[in-house]
Amino acid sequence: QTNGAAITEYTVNVYDQTAPNVVSRSIKVTDGSNQTVAATTPNRDYTFTIIASNKAGDSPPSVASDAVHDFQKPDKPQTPVADAT
Repeated sequence: QTNGAAITEYTVNVYDQTAPNVVSRSIKVTDGSNQTVAATTPNRDYTFTIIASNKAGDSPPSVASDAVHDFQKPDKPQTPVADAT
């Protein structure tokens, strides 16, 4: 519900699950589109909440998302060795 006023922005709160009650980053979204959260730390879990804002103020935060794991990219493969037998 928007209380009759258009939503002007969303705030995505990012929670690093190593400290789950602390917002590690907030991202303002003004176009209502999908967002990619970059610069996370590999091999950690994150949850997200959303707050909608309009001229009347901010909504309460949404229920937190399920945890999402940021996987680390694999290491560079070793140089192959040819065997001429």
